[in-house]
Amino acid sequence: MASSRARNEVMDPILRCEKREISILVAREDVTITRAAYAADERVAGPHVHHEHTDAFYVLEGELIFEIGREAKTITIPAGGFVAAPPGVAHSLRTGSDRPARWLTIHSTRRRLRGLHARRPQRR
Repeated sequence: MASSRARNEVMDPILRCEKREISILVAREDVTITRAAYAADERVAGPHVHHEHTDAFYVLEGELIFEIGREAKTITIPAGGFVAAPPGVAHSLRTGSDRPARWLTIHSTRRRLRGLHARRPQRR
């Protein structure tokens, strides 16, 4: 059955409360993209591992703080930055302490997203 929603229309939030909101933007077999907004200093996800897909994040506003890998290396990704944890790599994340954050999460089984990547925006 075809959806009546426009292709680029944001779906209703799947989670909405005072300190956080998550909406699904794309939901396909090979990729899921969500948009999230959390208050400052909020734990988003404790340590976990995905075995079948890459978990990637593009920060729109604020900053996200990740702990990635067996040694739980801490990486802070500001607005404009990107990080991806490939299948089998433990990771956790939280928002920065001084302001709310908004970001996109991309879950993909596509091979081109494999590998751990972190990119911070270049300073001008």
